[in-house]
Amino acid sequence: MKFLFQIPIHRQLECLNMNGYEAAAGTIIGGFKNLSVYLDALYKKLVEISVGESHWHADETSWFVFEDKPGKTNHRWWLWTFVSEKVTAFVLDPSRSSKVPEEYFDSNSEGIINVDRYAAYNILKDRMKKALCWYHLRRDFIKAMEASKSLQNWSEQWVKEINEVEMLNDNRIEFIGQEAKYEKAQEELDIKLAEILERCDKELKENTITKRQATILNSLKRNWDGYIVFAKNPNIPMHNNIAENALRSAALRRKNYYGSQSEWSGNLAAYCMSIFQTADKHKLNVFKYMEYYFDSCAQLGEVPKELDVFLPWNISEEVIEKYDMRRKGRGQKRN
Repeated sequence: MKFLFQIPIHRQLECLNMNGYEAAAGTIIGGFKNLSVYLDALYKKLVEISVGESHWHADETSWFVFEDKPGKTNHRWWLWTFVSEKVTAFVLDPSRSSKVPEEYFDSNSEGIINVDRYAAYNILKDRMKKALCWYHLRRDFIKAMEASKSLQNWSEQWVKEINEVEMLNDNRIEFIGQEAKYEKAQEELDIKLAEILERCDKELKENTITKRQATILNSLKRNWDGYIVFAKNPNIPMHNNIAENALRSAALRRKNYYGSQSEWSGNLAAYCMSIFQTADKHKLNVFKYMEYYFDSCAQLGEVPKELDVFLPWNISEEVIEKYDMRRKGRGQKRN
């Protein structure tokens, strides 16, 4: 309830007390600490799978840890997410430095990573291509419009250009599997991208543009290779919404209970968010999935040595039926 629905422990205890069940916060937190060793093992297995995939979405947001740490002058930590096809993984770290993505991936990790323009991800340039987010680019022009009325027409024209790129890309994706239509849609997209780059170059040569305009256009040109990664692969989106959406629940938690009181509880948050969001990604009922995992741990009396069978995409239909684990859509009734 805390890490899936962002409900603080004290609110849950109040609800329990209203229903005649008295529990101390220390008892619940102690239980969390005892369970963390089981969650840590499953979390590490998910990370192992994640780093071996070939396409990720990454982003980071602040997370407060109210524990003093040598060399750390404040309580602002960072919660990073790395979302791949199979896994949504979170990493808690005191810093927002490049060492986090560098240490998350191993020497064999190769592929494409959707990110914003944050420089920390440059550490991965020798191993993977960065696919930059066009929505962040569009935001640059919108902010310019909001900051200066004199730039409104210019900004609106550029936003229109970006919207056309998105429309052309949507058309292309719609025609996947229809060779002739797909090739035509690809050609139209390539022409529009060439026009955008040409317009960027032309405006940068003009002496009349403002410093703010030049900053935005220079950034566009400098990062152009990252912006067009999607154009060569229809499976790569133009945006990084997948990672941002993964972090949205963390932002809600931050509003409801600020963060974590200690480093171990912060790591527990990362474990739970990773496991829960990965199970949900595979359309499993998170409560039933965890019931199955903890039942297995209890029967063994230890952390299972073979964790592959507990990966959400490996759960057998027999187990899914036994635990009624398949997440039901809206409007569907349980048996």
